[in-house]
Amino acid sequence: LDYQWMEDRFWTWIHYGTTKIARGEYLEAGWHMVFMLNLVFGSLYYRKRNLNSRGLRRLEQLLPEKELKRISSLFPTYDRESLIQVLFRMIDIYTELSGELFDASVVLNGEARTAVINYSRSVLQENTNDK
Repeated sequence: LDYQWMEDRFWTWIHYGTTKIARGEYLEAGWHMVFMLNLVFGSLYYRKRNLNSRGLRRLEQLLPEKELKRISSLFPTYDRESLIQVLFRMIDIYTELSGELFDASVVLNGEARTAVINYSRSVLQENTNDK
């Protein structure tokens, strides 16, 4: 698992999800989040267990109840508020898991992280009452 590859893309993927929610493209946003759930979060939870990544396959049998509840909370419904909550939950869980799993060789892009989080908050929370 190439953590640097993941870090180099994660904030772009969050930005993409933000733009889809903001435009009202909820199906695309939901599909995108499931893509991230499979590629990013499945991989990180497998690595946390020192196992080879298999997306989300069999995680139900491998994860303790608390972690299973957390990863299952990343499935959005076709609803603006659900998509927004899942997007920010992804940021929180990614930040936590990357802190646990990434070693010093991974260059974290703090500038992109800050910019994307600020953008997402601005765009999504500003327009929450408009939709």
